[in-house]
Amino acid sequence: MHIAQYNHLKKKLYIYYEQFFSRYTDLFINVSRGEQENCIKSGIFSPQKAEVIYNVIPETINEKTTISLRGELNLPLDKFIILSIVRFSYAKNIEATLAIAELLKFDDRFLFVLVGDGETREEIENEIKKKELNNVLLTGFKNNPLDYIAASNVYLSTSRWEGLPYSLIEASMMGLPSVATNVVGNNEVVKHDFNGKLFNPGDLQTAVNNINELCTDNNLFEFYSKNATTFYKDNFSVNKMIMQMQNIYSAFAH
Repeated sequence: MHIAQYNHLKKKLYIYYEQFFSRYTDLFINVSRGEQENCIKSGIFSPQKAEVIYNVIPETINEKTTISLRGELNLPLDKFIILSIVRFSYAKNIEATLAIAELLKFDDRFLFVLVGDGETREEIENEIKKKELNNVLLTGFKNNPLDYIAASNVYLSTSRWEGLPYSLIEASMMGLPSVATNVVGNNEVVKHDFNGKLFNPGDLQTAVNNINELCTDNNLFEFYSKNATTFYKDNFSVNKMIMQMQNIYSAFAH
């Protein structure tokens, strides 16, 4: 339920619409616990009428090496790449990503790669020029995002809010540790000190520290990477979703 961007009247109308039609629904399936909690808090349905089944992504294994992928994608071999696959919009808060890049712009180990496009693209380009961020690369929209994930070191999300972010799930699937804002959606895919790091919105220095730590501590990086893959298989695999759906339909059949 994404109503954070709505004005007060639209929020009220949306919630009233959902409340009215919920009386004709036996069970609500939510794609995230954050979505479920928001709906319960808004009085749309009771906890007894709701289940959470995560959106899933079919497992993909990239057989190419990081070196070959970076060559194909024209990415430098000697950089620690922080990746964001993102729609250029207010919700994604790319300004915070650029602020983090600015704090690291004199450290030549790092390169921030932003894959995507959107309505704030021109503003972002102007901000990069204004701050002279030579450590930020905008690739535009790409139809091979998994190649960029496999070629990178860390996934970064600075979103103001999320539903259930596919890009973070894909990063987890590919064994990429993540650094992400501690907001609804992000914190269901990134478990702090398990498969990545969470930081509070606005606390950009902590995000910088997290990136530095993952760059310098190889044991920690490998620990998060292994856990990321495990967490994906345990929560976001197709088999997991099928099993949950079968259990729900079996319960209603009886």
